[in-house]
Formats: sequence, C-alpha cells, structure tokens
Amino acid sequence: AVATSYIYLDAGHGKVSSTKGVYDSGAVGNGYEEAKLTAELVTLTAKYARELYGLKVYSNVNTNVEYWNRQEDALERGCTSLVSIHFNASDSGGTGCESYIHSRNAAPGATKLQSIMHEYLLNGTGLRDRGKKSAALAVCSGVDTDLPGTLLEVCFIDNSYDMKKYKERKDTIARELAAGLYEAAKDGF
Repeated sequence: AVATSYIYLDAGHGKVSSTKGVYDSGAVGNGYEEAKLTAELVTLTAKYARELYGLKVYSNVNTNVEYWNRQEDALERGCTSLVSIHFNASDSGGTGCESYIHSRNAAPGATKLQSIMHEYLLNGTGLRDRGKKSAALAVCSGVDTDLPGTLLEVCFIDNSYDMKKYKERKDTIARELAAGLYEAAKDGF
C-alpha cells in the first residue's frame, strides 16, 4: 500500500489561494501569518515523510491552484489522498487543535484518514483536543473526485500560548505528521 500511496500535502492559503492574482495571508496574529506557517510546516513534514518513510508526497506550497481546485489538482497528479494544513484564529481566545472532513461530500475513507491524522496532530502539538469535526470546506470535498481529504488546524495563531508551543514543538509536529502520513499510506491512502 505504501508503494502506491501518493499524498497531496497542502499548505493552506498563500499565492492565488482564493482569488487569481491575489495573495491570501490567511489568519494573522502574534506577528505570524498563516500562509507562511503552513508553507514552512508542509515543507518540513514532506521532508520527513520522504526521508524517514520513503513516502511519495506532493507539496502544494505557493502554487497557482485555488483552494476549491486542489482536490482536482491532486487527482490529476495521481494522488491518493489530500491533507491540508492550516492555523486557526478566534475572536474569543481559542486554543488547541482540530481536524475537519467535508460535511456533505466527504469521500469514502475521509473519516478514517481524519482519525489517523488527528491522532498524530495531537501527539505532535501537545495542545487541547478540540475534536474531529466536519464543515463545507472545499479543499476536502470529495465530490467528483472520491479523493479522501482532511484539513488540520494545528493551533491558534492569535493565541500566544499556542504559538509558543508550536515554535517549541515545530520539529516534533512535523515528525508526527510525517508518521501519520506513513500510517495513512499503510492503510491505502
């Protein structure tokens, strides 16, 4: 199963994420910008996935693919699953990590992929578990693709405690996410 796995590791936001010709920073807080953090974490996670586990991983970092077309882009590249990395924000002082699948159009297997990646995200961050959720997030919609996808919210960019933990554990988080990708690949994702 690992030999046939090809994971689309998506860095949320950035260049042309939602509008052609427009840079989408995503959430901002504590001097950080989500698009820069997702690019950094995806790059590091992909490096460990390749080096430690021999995984085939496509890193979608600062490409010209809008978020609602990333499922199709993954399918065209021959990918077998999609994991999108994000950082959260809240006006009410949120903390912790959470994961999502599409609420109406989750592809077969998306729930299992979410469960695998959620466990490794928790292990990596050491933050509060905000749970496994669903929402109508286009990047993890399996409509017309049947490609299992999940979106991970690593921590709250506007919470200084969360960001301190992220900076301290960034390498651990990347290694845990890579291990999660390996487990997912063993399960056929």
